[in-house]
Amino acid sequence: MRIFPAPAALATAAAAGFLLACFLLRGAGKLSSAGQEAHSRVTWSPPPSHAEADLLLAQDAPPFPVPSANPASAPMPMADVTNVQREGSDNSCTVIINVYRGSAEALRIQLNEAIHQTGNASVPHVWVTSFASPNSAQYRAVVDSVRAANRNLATSVDFIESGFNFKFHGRFLLGLMAPTRYILMLDDDAEIDKSTVRRCIDNINTPGRRGVYGGFGHLRGSPERGTEYRSWPNVNIDRKQHPDFYEMEYMSSHWCFETAWLDYFAKERPWTWETGEDMHLSLAVRKFLNLNTYGGVLTRDAPPLPPKGHTATVGRFLEMREHLFDHTVGRGNKIADVRPTIDTLVYVEDASHIDRLIALLDACPDGDAPTGGAASAAWAWPCSIGKTAAVYRGSAVDQDVAALAAAARRLCARTRCESYALKSEFRHPVSHFDLRQDFGHERDAVPLATSAADLVPSLAGVLQNVGPTAFVYAEIEGDAEVVAARHVDGRAWTRGVYGVYSGAVRLAFDAYRGTRENVKFFERETRGKTGDFPTTKAYSWRGGAVVYPH
Repeated sequence: MRIFPAPAALATAAAAGFLLACFLLRGAGKLSSAGQEAHSRVTWSPPPSHAEADLLLAQDAPPFPVPSANPASAPMPMADVTNVQREGSDNSCTVIINVYRGSAEALRIQLNEAIHQTGNASVPHVWVTSFASPNSAQYRAVVDSVRAANRNLATSVDFIESGFNFKFHGRFLLGLMAPTRYILMLDDDAEIDKSTVRRCIDNINTPGRRGVYGGFGHLRGSPERGTEYRSWPNVNIDRKQHPDFYEMEYMSSHWCFETAWLDYFAKERPWTWETGEDMHLSLAVRKFLNLNTYGGVLTRDAPPLPPKGHTATVGRFLEMREHLFDHTVGRGNKIADVRPTIDTLVYVEDASHIDRLIALLDACPDGDAPTGGAASAAWAWPCSIGKTAAVYRGSAVDQDVAALAAAARRLCARTRCESYALKSEFRHPVSHFDLRQDFGHERDAVPLATSAADLVPSLAGVLQNVGPTAFVYAEIEGDAEVVAARHVDGRAWTRGVYGVYSGAVRLAFDAYRGTRENVKFFERETRGKTGDFPTTKAYSWRGGAVVYPH
């Protein structure tokens, strides 16, 4: 990868390097004595007695002593080294423009708008990323000419070029290094005007709807409610009723968000590098931060861009993205405006648990699907559990995932739990939830603590998405045949291992119950912007027949 920084940035870096070298040379011969002097000026007192501590607390003073030092003797404040600091004001933003086959003239227009932002927003950095683009030379020439014409601006414009194609996710991973509080990410066909950054920041910080914002998005429809697929800003959306924003599944073309949120983008392993960076960003902020993605008004007077003449998401990529969306739902994503028609969610470790439940349902007096659940207050095990779906770890290491999926589909068919989140011609059913434990690391010897920790946010996200009346988890106790069948890395798994997973499941449920509901968009008017705390009740299932309140 080659980075072509602005000349001003090079001069600044050279000056900083010269000053640092002088500092190091000056202090090299005095390192030992300076260190001793600094150490001699640091004092530490013994902890106070209980009586002294009580007196300190009564005086609103710190109950425990802290080291004190003479700042003049400290050669380097460690906070500047150990903490990632964001430069500039709270409204500082790095603009990242990714180019591949867009026109050079479009880039020129985008750059001129990006470096002349108005309002209280500051843009200290604009990065143009070109990953294995056949037009890199043209883009580099545009960047050079924009720099030459705007030498007195405080904004640093950098051209980042690579012969390797880091694809769609690469620009987001690069964004982790942005030294500003916010990021505005643009495709090479995304419009921008001189107020876009300010609008982004204002939208992000709107009470009740903090989250990722963009100018073009996708929202799935619900056949149960008779809603169609929608796309911000103008496809099947009443702009008179919703003039400023609308929740979307994910945004395309451009995104604005807080830089710190990319920590979670990197935390979750992508399903593929070929496509889906937009879905991955929305999954990350929903799953780990309980924040949503919105279409918003980001431009008012954006100059038009030349047509791009190239679309990346066509053909097989459209179907691929549907399977990717299914994957995100299993990993804890929220479907923005569709509430799955599921009354009871059952966590299972083995397909045999599902088969036992189906046998119990078949023995119910009513030979048809069970009744009750959300439509009735008379939830009862097992004959009045309503529409029921299974959720399972989906570990490729110690579970027969294919058998679990087949059994889960049978359970959903038996209880008629299937629902849909429609996008155009695609009609993938929501019938069960595969958490895909340790996804992307199936060949690694993942420690038990890491595997258990992976379950918690995924399962809590599934519970948020579904909002069931009841959550039932099958205990491994008494299932000796299930435990004995597990041999991983040459050792038989014990009940203790499954006990850890059972504890993780309970922790996920408690975390879900302790977090305000991330309500569906259509529920905002009736349930409030942030929602109440969930009322789902949890039960443990032991021996195949008895349910105990959690």
